[in-house]
Amino acid sequence: MDEKNKNILLVGASGFLGGHILKKLTSRNYNVDILSRLEVSNWNAMSQPKKEKIEHGYYDLVINAAGYAHSTIKNNQAEKLKHYNSNYCLTKKLVASCVKNEKTIIYHKDSFYYANY
Repeated sequence: MDEKNKNILLVGASGFLGGHILKKLTSRNYNVDILSRLEVSNWNAMSQPKKEKIEHGYYDLVINAAGYAHSTIKNNQAEKLKHYNSNYCLTKKLVASCVKNEKTIIYHKDSFYYANY
């Protein structure tokens, strides 16, 4: 497969790292899909076609640079749930899909994610 025809899913494109990755990939004309903040924090909010692309191995490469890091979660159940859904549940689904479909995943998280637990 021609490198430029690769389908890439970028999770966290609105963040600092993800924004830079998105600029680089689009400047090189890769086919890039992104997940919105709502989709990252709530799998049920994601469109069915996008879920199917993830589950059935449409993407040749998944880059996960998303997560909730800049909030206080100690006594806030809603924030804890966002952290859990984004940092654990979505990542688990992405990794499982990539393993099942023999695709590549790049996973990047900051140590700050674990500092407040």
